[in-house]
Amino acid sequence: MATRRPEINAASTALARARLPLAARARRWPGWLFGGDDPQHLLPRLGLLALLAALTAAGLSWIAIEWVYRGQMIRDAEAAAISVGQVMFANERAKLLVRDSSGNEALHVPADRVGDIDALAHRYLDPFSIRKIKIFSSDKRVVYSSDRGLIGRRDDTNRTLDRVLREGVVDSTAKQTNQFTELGGSVVENRQIVETYLPVISGERVLGAFEVYVDITRAAKATNRAVLATAALVGAIVALAMLALYLAMRRGAMPLQAAQRHLNESAASDPLGRVLDRDALVRHGQREVEKLQDATPRRIAGIGLVMLGIDHNARGADARGQAAADAISQAAARCLGAATRKRDLLGRYGEQEFLLVLPATTRTEASALAARLQTAVSATQVALPDGSRIGLGASFGVAQIDLSEKDFDSALRRADEALQWARQSRASRNGGVG
Repeated sequence: MATRRPEINAASTALARARLPLAARARRWPGWLFGGDDPQHLLPRLGLLALLAALTAAGLSWIAIEWVYRGQMIRDAEAAAISVGQVMFANERAKLLVRDSSGNEALHVPADRVGDIDALAHRYLDPFSIRKIKIFSSDKRVVYSSDRGLIGRRDDTNRTLDRVLREGVVDSTAKQTNQFTELGGSVVENRQIVETYLPVISGERVLGAFEVYVDITRAAKATNRAVLATAALVGAIVALAMLALYLAMRRGAMPLQAAQRHLNESAASDPLGRVLDRDALVRHGQREVEKLQDATPRRIAGIGLVMLGIDHNARGADARGQAAADAISQAAARCLGAATRKRDLLGRYGEQEFLLVLPATTRTEASALAARLQTAVSATQVALPDGSRIGLGASFGVAQIDLSEKDFDSALRRADEALQWARQSRASRNGGVG
């Protein structure tokens, strides 16, 4: 008996349309891009890989150039902070140092001298885009700051300051600040700065440290524009080079691709009726099932299958030799091919069986086509090599593949069962639709 088409719940069909395509495509992409042996996909792969190469080159160029430029900005800001700090300390040493109770030098700015230090800071720091300065004593206490509210506070949690005071090293870091109080008391916001800690050393003793903010906002913006333009230029150059390579390969590959298609078609075609052989038919049929999972409107109807078996009377021509059997197969193939659409697949399934794979076809449409084919085959007369003529007859089995099905082989079994049922329920000279 022919297997009846299962009814599909409308909600599950909508769910399949919504979810299956994206997941199916995501699973197929890596294999399509980096694997597979289909030569037809070679040029599209090369084109996509060329685009990815250009984007990768641009991205890596941006990262590398930005890293180099940013490192140079930090080094320049650090050099400026060191130079200014050393000059300021050397020239104003007497105003910044006092003797403690043990007679040792120590950094200290009396309250009545803060205004003098403000004036000195403006004079030394403004030309170098230095917006903020703090001076720490050896016990991490702020003895001077452009933000006067910080003077007198200890910064015991500052690990960078602790390392600078302990090891006497310079430390610079680029960062984005939301706001800070610059020289003159103004509050500035959203600045890119290089924060440099500079130890103040007298003899072999570290007396304290300067914390200096060098504003690199304008330089950073200019650098970003230059980096972006350079990366875009590198990407464009790589893209043009890859495009030239792709066009050259495409020009050379087109004749090879055409020859490959011809060889594939020849190898996959039955020599009698120029139709697909069984293996090629099953392979193409499975691809149609995979395409059905994309559930585009054109394919939402499903896939129709029509299996034809030449009836017993026509197969009796085998007694007249292989040439007679070949003539019948050729006539049947021509009849079937003339009645089908361009996108339909026609192939030999058995010794005297043919299979039609009908994309975007409902079961009703497949059954109607089977009825038309039955009429066309029944009207066909075949001239045999011995000069006699024989009429054709055939039985048909119909099945359909819908969105819920992913296996082409199970649909083949249903079509074959339908064909066997049709053969059993018809007289030997009449075809039946299963």
